[in-house]
Amino acid sequence: MALSTISGTTGITDATITSAKLADFAAAVDLNGVELILDADQDTSITADTDDRIDFKIAGVEHISISNSSGDTIIKPMVDAKDIVFQQYDGNKILEINDGNYVAISGAAAGPGELRIYEDTDDGSHYTGFKSGNNTESLVYTLPLADASSSGYALTSNASGVLSWTAVSANTPTSADGQALGSASLEWSDLFLADASTIQFGADQDVTLTHVHNTGLLLNSTMALQFNDA
Repeated sequence: MALSTISGTTGITDATITSAKLADFAAAVDLNGVELILDADQDTSITADTDDRIDFKIAGVEHISISNSSGDTIIKPMVDAKDIVFQQYDGNKILEINDGNYVAISGAAAGPGELRIYEDTDDGSHYTGFKSGNNTESLVYTLPLADASSSGYALTSNASGVLSWTAVSANTPTSADGQALGSASLEWSDLFLADASTIQFGADQDVTLTHVHNTGLLLNSTMALQFNDA
């Protein structure tokens, strides 16, 4: 039965209704695109006046629609340049899908927001989580355009949030004579070097100290150890 087949006011008179409900229908009720008003001041409603789409209106404004595209469910805000915000009962914002092309996981007084990626349920219920620390300013990281060319590379930053793959086989400073190994107050402990390893001194590595297996240390060429500032 279509509700639209009911017309006129014959047999319907004004009355005070203290308790009422729609009758139980034995068949689908066809609203034929007519708006279904839900609240007392008649500004919140559901309608399907556009084919294959359901629209939700709140406070007189169409806020969100549900439709499909090639079998995919489409949930769409109907007010331009506005966001979709998910809140807890106490009003704390949990998730925001922002019109500025980002998704925000919000924090609260109890701690920062956290992104959790769970493992295969066949393996258990553990997850890998990411959350922000006590930042002094906002940070955005830009990922590399491709994977590392081989194993053993690490993500490094250019100090402006742009990440790239860098080989970690050698620990080198950004410029010649540009970085110390330890400091006067933060010293390294032990240093372990392999057989035949070398320690090379100078910008042109003119002085070399080489380990000779089971023999000792060899100073290269005619170089010498100097004592007492000689």
